[in-house]
Amino acid sequence: MSIFNKYKFNIIFIILFNISILAIVECEGENQNNVLIIHFKSFFPKDDYSPNESKTLINSWIRRKLYLEIENKSGQKLPFIINLKIPEMHINNVVSLIREDDERYYKPYIEDISNFCNFNYHNSDSYELTTNYNYSFHYITNTCYAKEKVYFYSDLNLKEKKLYEIQFVHSTNETNVCFFSGLLLTQSSAFQKSNFLMQLKHLINSKSYSWALKFDSPDEGELIFGDIKGNKNLKFYNDNSEDNYKSYQVQTFSEVIYWKLYFEKIYFGDHVISTDSHFYFNIDIHNRYITIPMEYFNQIRGKYYLSDDNYTSTDSEKKFICFEDDSQMFHSIYCRKKEFLELTDNYKKLPELNLFGNNIGFNITFSAKELFLEKDEKVYFLIGYSTKSDFDWEMGNVFLEKYITIFDNDAKLVSILKRNDKASKESDDNGKNNNLGKFILIIILIFILSGLIFGFLGIFFGKKYFQSRKKKANELNDDDYDYSPNSINVEENQNSLLDSK
Repeated sequence: MSIFNKYKFNIIFIILFNISILAIVECEGENQNNVLIIHFKSFFPKDDYSPNESKTLINSWIRRKLYLEIENKSGQKLPFIINLKIPEMHINNVVSLIREDDERYYKPYIEDISNFCNFNYHNSDSYELTTNYNYSFHYITNTCYAKEKVYFYSDLNLKEKKLYEIQFVHSTNETNVCFFSGLLLTQSSAFQKSNFLMQLKHLINSKSYSWALKFDSPDEGELIFGDIKGNKNLKFYNDNSEDNYKSYQVQTFSEVIYWKLYFEKIYFGDHVISTDSHFYFNIDIHNRYITIPMEYFNQIRGKYYLSDDNYTSTDSEKKFICFEDDSQMFHSIYCRKKEFLELTDNYKKLPELNLFGNNIGFNITFSAKELFLEKDEKVYFLIGYSTKSDFDWEMGNVFLEKYITIFDNDAKLVSILKRNDKASKESDDNGKNNNLGKFILIIILIFILSGLIFGFLGIFFGKKYFQSRKKKANELNDDDYDYSPNSINVEENQNSLLDSK
C-alpha cells in the first residue's frame, strides 16, 4: 500500500482545511460591511393648467418626488414616497400629504394617481394587521399598525435579494394606496415601531444610520443604507475609501437634522456670484434645480442667457432663442435646443460653476453642460430662483447626481466623495493591484502552511515506515541470499535433509 493510499484521508483533510481558510479570509474581506439597496424612481405631478408644455414640464420638476420601488412577497410593487422629515412609515391614499411645508403655495395633488398609488393590500398574502384601530396618526384617527414582507437587495446590480419584514402605520381603508417614509432619524419612543431607518438598521445589524442616493439617470437610481463608506462591494466614480471623502458636522434642532452645504465663495466662470463669509445651501433630494436668490440669478441671466446677444437675427425680426419661465412662483430659463447649441458651440462658450467651502475642502464644480437638461427640442437651465423665499439657497439633484453624498443620521455628518478622474483611475488600479497582491500572499502562505504540514507528516510517518522495513531486513542472515519465498523454502528443506542424515 502506498503512502498516499494509507494517508489519503489526512491529505484530503489538509487540502479542504486550506481551502476553508482561503474562503474564510475572502468572506471576511467581502462581508465586513452591511448594506441594503433599494431602487428609487421619480413621481412627477401633472399640472395641465398651463398650455405651455415647457412650463408644465418645469412645474413637474420642481414638484417631483422620489419614491422607493419595493417588491413584496406576492410580487406587488409598493411605492414608498420619501422625505427628509417624518421618520414614521405609513400608508395613505391622499397624495397631497407628500407635500412638504414649503409647498403650501401649490395646489394639492388631486389628479388621477391610480397608476402610481396602486398597492392593494387585500391582494397580498404577507400583509398583516397587528393591532386594533385605536391609534391616532397626524390627526388621522382610527389607525393601526401593520406589517408586510418585502425584498431588499444587497448589491448595486440588484441581483441578490432577501425577504425582510417591516412594520408601519395603517392609516386608511382604501385599497389603492402609497407608502410614505422619512429619512429622518429620531430616538423618540413614539416612533420606535415604524421608524424607517431604525428598522433598516436592525434588519442588517449595520454599524451606522448612513444613507446615500446613487443616481443612474436624472430620474432614478438606488438608495443605499448601512455601512457605506469604505465598503469594498460598493463601486463609485472614485475609490470608496474614507480618505477620499470630506466630512463635516451639520446643525440639528431637537430631532430635526438640517442637511446643508456650507460655502464661502461661488464663481460662475470668472464672474463672482457671492463672496459672503458664510452661507449655505439646503439639500433638496426631490427638486432638480439649484435655487439661488433673485439678485444672483439676475446677474447670470443678464450676462449669459437673456442678453441682447442671445438671439438669432433675420431681416425682419430678432428671434430670441431663450425664455424665462415664471410660473408657480419659480423662475427659470429654457432655450430652443438647436439654435442654442449652435450659438454656444455645444456649451463650450459657457462658463462652469465653482463653489468652495472650507468645511468641504475642495471645489464643487459643474461644467456648463452639467447645468443643462436636454428634453425634446429644448434645453433647460438648472439654476433658478423662487419668489416665495427669495433669500434661500438650495442644492437639488443636479448635485446629488454628480457627487456621492453620504448622510449619517446618527453622527450628524455629511460626507462627499471627491471627483478626480485621474485619481479615480489610479485608485482603481491600485485597488486591483492590492487585491491581487493580497490574493497572491494568501496563496503563498497557504502553500507554506501546506508544506510545513506535509513535511511534518512525511517525516513522522516516513520514519515509522522505514524503521519497520529496516527491522525486517536485519532479521536476515546474509545479504547475498535471494529473499524470495521460494529460495527460503528450498534452504529450509536442504537443512532438514542434512539433519536427518
